[in-house]
Amino acid sequence: MAEINLLGTDRQQQQKRKNFGSLITAIFVILLVLLFAFYGYLLLRGRQLGTDTTELQAQIAQAEQDIRNNSEKNQLFTRQAQLADLQKLLRDHLNWSRIVPELSRVTLRSTAYTDFSSEDDGTIVMTLDAPNFVELDKFLQVFDLPQYAQNVSDVRIRSISKAQEDDSLRLRAKIEFTYNKDSLTTQTATK
Repeated sequence: MAEINLLGTDRQQQQKRKNFGSLITAIFVILLVLLFAFYGYLLLRGRQLGTDTTELQAQIAQAEQDIRNNSEKNQLFTRQAQLADLQKLLRDHLNWSRIVPELSRVTLRSTAYTDFSSEDDGTIVMTLDAPNFVELDKFLQVFDLPQYAQNVSDVRIRSISKAQEDDSLRLRAKIEFTYNKDSLTTQTATK
């Protein structure tokens, strides 16, 4: 018959449990040491960041004090406001020199302008002298051409009268139309 040693196996299992418990304890101690080390690192880093923050706040306060004490501060603010106004004027400026040569090019030799005014919204009012209705009609037909119709709209005759000029009677017509404001801005002209 075979002998069974039940006590020896029990000792081996107890030894294994003891070794396993020691391993768990060692891992726990190592984790605890690492945790304390990390906490110490965070504590030191927090103090360093606090010192850096205090130094930066002192530098900012000094810079603000220097700005307050700057004798040219008001002049700098004035120049900055002037530059902003100038940029706005340039951005919103209508460049009428783009339309006047075009009107000159399409004006009949028999007609002449006696008055020209414009508004900021692109409305143009001009007084035109023409020898007769046929010449006036020819002038107005120019605005129906595709190259002008894209920029000119709402062409109206506000008034027509006869005017004595030298020995002849001429028609004087006040014409109003709207010109595409976007094509007159300085930004569009420079593109």
